[in-house]
Amino acid sequence: MEEKIVGEYYLEEDIYGVGSNLNLTNNGVFEYRWQEGLINGKTIGKFVVLGDNIVLNSDYQPDDDEFKDNFKLLKKELNQLDSIKVRIVDNKKQAFEGAMCMLKRKDSVVFFKETDFKGEVLLPKIKVDSLCAYYLAHDYVSISMDNFNYDDISIELEEKNPQFEFYHFFSNKKLKFKNNKLIGSKEKFKKVK
Repeated sequence: MEEKIVGEYYLEEDIYGVGSNLNLTNNGVFEYRWQEGLINGKTIGKFVVLGDNIVLNSDYQPDDDEFKDNFKLLKKELNQLDSIKVRIVDNKKQAFEGAMCMLKRKDSVVFFKETDFKGEVLLPKIKVDSLCAYYLAHDYVSISMDNFNYDDISIELEEKNPQFEFYHFFSNKKLKFKNNKLIGSKEKFKKVK
């Protein structure tokens, strides 16, 4: 069965500028290449054959240290302000204009505002679960607001490794092999080689 599965497969979709292919080698290694408009990438990993299914696991997994969101809380003070003052900077302490700051309650955004040219934003003092911040190509910040009694904070965002900015993970991803096709829950790949 494994020999029949080895080969190159293309995603059966007809959308301009979007596509992917999956190459399965005879040594249990796969290479997944994808393109979505101007963004593209490659994932390498291992696969195993279980009956008429294959199971894919990428070399990198979402819980690897490389993918944990990193940030530093540089300043946290209680200054009796009417709002929560947040400043977002990079590792050289340069302000990020246009960083997105959100207050969330149960995974829903209840307040959103971007930082100004000084990297600062004022957020209302309301009951929320978390304060979140993001800037393009940098790690996502989520700070629990449980027992958070500060109203003047500075956050340093860490730059993401560009190699993994749009990485596609495979964690026990199952595809069924049938009629020279690999069929998943949302995708269908057709064998071409």
